[in-house]
Amino acid sequence: MMTSEKVDLIYTALSLAQGEFPEIDRNSKVSVLMKSVRTYDFEYAALDHILSKVRPVLKKHSLSINFGFESIKDECDYVETRLGHSSGQFLSTKIPLISPSQSMQELGASITYARRYGAQLILGIFAESDNDANEIEPKTKTFTKTTTNP
Repeated sequence: MMTSEKVDLIYTALSLAQGEFPEIDRNSKVSVLMKSVRTYDFEYAALDHILSKVRPVLKKHSLSINFGFESIKDECDYVETRLGHSSGQFLSTKIPLISPSQSMQELGASITYARRYGAQLILGIFAESDNDANEIEPKTKTFTKTTTNP
């Protein structure tokens, strides 16, 4: 994680905000058909849902969350999540985009995935089921996504 030189004000504001974040319900469900023809389901909160819940609290504490894309030559692409404070202090984390050979639609999905994980990491929130990787196999076949809007 990268930070500004000083972090006292941003950590104080983040701590106060975390105490006020509402519960974030899981409004999306994915059913994954694995290579072995097994399926597993998991639930999560979509990025727009997470942000709609936390932005009012972030604003109250003079915090903002922003996302950027960075491509480093001879490395991989990253989505950067930055939490900023009105004082100029910041916290930043980068999530790598794993597969370089994607269509634009797949790249967009990867960026959204990285933004969702980056937001949860930097805000210290948990908005999805944790399967402890018990069901994960390499190379999934297909998946079906369902999102509900409360």
